[in-house]
Amino acid sequence: MIIKRVTSAFILGLILSFAVVVHAQESEPPFMLRAAFSRLKALDSVTSSSVGFAAMPGKFFLLSQDFMKYGSVPFFKELLKNEKPVVRVMGLVCLAQTLSTEEYAEILEAHKADCEEVRYTRGCIGGRATVGQIAQWLKDDPYFFGRESGKEPSS
Repeated sequence: MIIKRVTSAFILGLILSFAVVVHAQESEPPFMLRAAFSRLKALDSVTSSSVGFAAMPGKFFLLSQDFMKYGSVPFFKELLKNEKPVVRVMGLVCLAQTLSTEEYAEILEAHKADCEEVRYTRGCIGGRATVGQIAQWLKDDPYFFGRESGKEPSS
């Protein structure tokens, strides 16, 4: 009788523990995404896949690859609410590459008036642009800041 109660309590404990772990995994972004977000918040500019004389991928572009690999549309939409313009641009980049043209047009409409400026570098050219301007550039070309090596644009 005691063994049955202990076994039942043990099984119930395992089930509850499993439920807590599953819930935590569903509600929390993967470790890689959290790490990428921490590095993104430290950036002060947007860089493309080919920067400067050496044509090396910039930090922003490299992080965008992690976001695209581990992120989701709801997570990307959350980035749009961040106070840092570089973080909002990351949300726009990821959504432009994930959503249909029509769906992204709705995002653009909501963010084209975002007049906070960010520095950007694309190749050897750099400058400043508003988040709204970048949103428009991404509508015209979702891969404005580059595409993953070897990845062809979808038709």
